[in-house]
Amino acid sequence: MKLFKIGAAMPISEVENHKPWLFDDERDLELQDFVSNEIYINEDWKNIAQTAKKKLKGFNGRLGVHGPFWGLDFSCFDSEVAKVISKRLCQGVEAAAETGAIQMVMHSPFDNWHEFNRFNIYNGKRALEQVFDVVARIISPALRIAENEGVELVMENIKDINPQTRRQLVESIESNSLKLSIDTGHAHIAGLASKAPPVDIFVEDAGNLLKHVHIQDGDGYADRHQAPGNGTINWHSVFQSLSFLESNPHLILELKNYGEIPLAFSYLSERGLTV
Repeated sequence: MKLFKIGAAMPISEVENHKPWLFDDERDLELQDFVSNEIYINEDWKNIAQTAKKKLKGFNGRLGVHGPFWGLDFSCFDSEVAKVISKRLCQGVEAAAETGAIQMVMHSPFDNWHEFNRFNIYNGKRALEQVFDVVARIISPALRIAENEGVELVMENIKDINPQTRRQLVESIESNSLKLSIDTGHAHIAGLASKAPPVDIFVEDAGNLLKHVHIQDGDGYADRHQAPGNGTINWHSVFQSLSFLESNPHLILELKNYGEIPLAFSYLSERGLTV
């Protein structure tokens, strides 16, 4: 089976602690400093971006950022609130571009309600079609910026229980700057809590639209962000499904404890899954 080079997510302040591993092997890196809405309200993101560029001098791996998400529902039907959400996403893309990132993670709006009510009709249109329309309107300004700046937006599963829904949304928008992300821990929770398919099926369904993966383990009950091996995800099946892809997704350890990054890497590499 193919061996995968993996990287990690962390704030800028943590990079120095993992510098040889990240820099020497040109691993994927995802900066987590751009998620707070406050840094966009007071425009601190500009200073953060400049600091990041200085800290990452000499880094030649693929760089991404996690965009803002707290309280931002990309399926919001209130047009006035939607303007703020759209603005915040645009600012996130601008921050990513200023930092030199080629990818930004955004969150999926889908949950159980969308799945169970997808065929309900409101005002003459199916519920899920209406949600697709709203999401497309909210994110389209950010997508235009992303296309101009060479930044790829990847939509991560959060409460999704049907991997097809997020894929169908991305396919319907038809932008080369919008692709899919999978968070293994989130998919695992959906499997145990809502009878969603296992993590490897999320990968299989995404296919070559998959350009980013958050690698984290857990018990399927809560969002633990544990090192692989400390939870109950079947990692062999996940990486086997990844091996069929040609999309070369960013593979990112997203752990609660950054000190466990070497432990997580060792666990996966000892099992012949990563290098």
